[in-house]
Amino acid sequence: MILFFYIVSFSFLLKLNLILSEIVNSPYCGKSVHQEKLTYHKKIQNRIVGGWKAYDGSLPWMVHLTFPAEEGFSQMCGGSLISVDGKNSTCLVLTAAHCVKLGNQYKEPGDILVAIRQNHLKHARDEAIFLHVKNYVSHFFHEDSLENDIAILRLEKWVLFTKYVRPLCLPSANMRLPFGEECYAAGWGRTNVEKEEGMLKIVKMQLQMSKFCPRQFIQEKMLCAGNLGGGHDVCNNRIVGGWNSHPGSIPWMVYLIFPQDELHIQSCGGTLISIDGENRTSLVLTAAHCLMMNNKYKQPGNIYVAVGQHNVKRAEPEAFFLSVKNYVSHFYHNTSFENDVAILKLEMPVVFTDHIRPVCLPKVNMELPSDADCYASGWGETHEEDHGYLKVVQAKLQDASFCPKEYRSDNMICAGNLEGGHSICQGDSGGPLFCLIDDRFYQIGIASFAYFACDLPNTAAVFVRVNTYLEWIEMAGRKLSLSKIKNTKRETYSSIYLPKIQSTVANSLLAKAYQSPFEKSPSRLIAAMGDEFFKNNSNL
Repeated sequence: MILFFYIVSFSFLLKLNLILSEIVNSPYCGKSVHQEKLTYHKKIQNRIVGGWKAYDGSLPWMVHLTFPAEEGFSQMCGGSLISVDGKNSTCLVLTAAHCVKLGNQYKEPGDILVAIRQNHLKHARDEAIFLHVKNYVSHFFHEDSLENDIAILRLEKWVLFTKYVRPLCLPSANMRLPFGEECYAAGWGRTNVEKEEGMLKIVKMQLQMSKFCPRQFIQEKMLCAGNLGGGHDVCNNRIVGGWNSHPGSIPWMVYLIFPQDELHIQSCGGTLISIDGENRTSLVLTAAHCLMMNNKYKQPGNIYVAVGQHNVKRAEPEAFFLSVKNYVSHFYHNTSFENDVAILKLEMPVVFTDHIRPVCLPKVNMELPSDADCYASGWGETHEEDHGYLKVVQAKLQDASFCPKEYRSDNMICAGNLEGGHSICQGDSGGPLFCLIDDRFYQIGIASFAYFACDLPNTAAVFVRVNTYLEWIEMAGRKLSLSKIKNTKRETYSSIYLPKIQSTVANSLLAKAYQSPFEKSPSRLIAAMGDEFFKNNSNL
């Protein structure tokens, strides 16, 4: 019995006649240890009869329910962790009402076992959590019509959220459903591939209008999902223009912090780059306008860089913070936005690991395949509650005619979507536009500005074209690496060494800029059910 629980769930090569050597991309560049988690909505070669295996942590809200049915047999269902109070823990599981019934009788709560973080049912894992159900409430479920097939379980204990255990976001009551668009469904249901039985799998489905549902079952409170051509399709699980990245899936991404005063902080994105092929780097590529305030360049010592940071609203043990020792920007024009590129030198090099790597720099004459997958990433604003996670959006490269006329230049790239809905927004400046080519990610653009509202149809975000600045990137990068930058131009600062800031200082900076995580805006229906549940079971 297949029981999928549905979830609705983004120039110049170096020609200096041997004076300077060619940029050498590090062997670590552009390779994510969790690369399949970044692009799994596109890479479906490992499909399992209309789906593919889920990786640990890619569906952190997914739980498995087991119910004893009769001697020697058990019934199984899927469910999802939900939160209705905005805390960093929960005891609530959302599932289908028919799962808690056996015949015409509801099952005893104590007979229901919930497995959390159990991707493979045939192999027990040490990290898995097993809890019994203390109580549950179902709606007025009708077996004949299948209407109101919804229930909430209360676990015997609360579970704390980690990067592998998280609640699923609940939609707002008036959220418009994306009919015809692609979404995910997940579960442990049967497949025709025996050796992969028992694995948590994901399948891509499209929300369909009611005319595609069986007439005898479709009700106003039901949805249909499927693909008219069979098989499966793709979904990008976007969060107003993207989806939360998996920790470590964009290992070159860094977060720049510029304190303004006691209460305000400016931020930008940036990328680790390497020009010498070594296993470490101290160079960060970003946008020049990020370094300016009131037409003046900021002091290097007032710029902090968070490396390995995934959620900027909280302290993370894997992340560390460095101050900037020096930087150099190109001849940036703040009216035409030309030459919006800069390189920072960190106070000390960072050694590459699985979660910290440079992005690859393109060749001057590199041509992008027409089917290349390109993405932009950043911590910028969205129209929904911002939980502070690094987000990714799929970006479509557009020709020059798509760019605003006054900003068309050989040094710029425009990216956007004709239908709108996702693009870069305020706060994404300096972040990368990167494309997957030959199994590596190459940075082809630096986020400069969005000309109109960032998610309207037929609007473009403008990126600096990286391959037109390769000569400058290498020269500036080598001079910074050798500490030979002289304070002869206004856009260049002399080297000033600053001690490494303590994590408490960096965390206080983050705390000033952001609120606490796990803020939710749940559906009024589910919230009401949750309130009613605790009201009627106050002695639990």
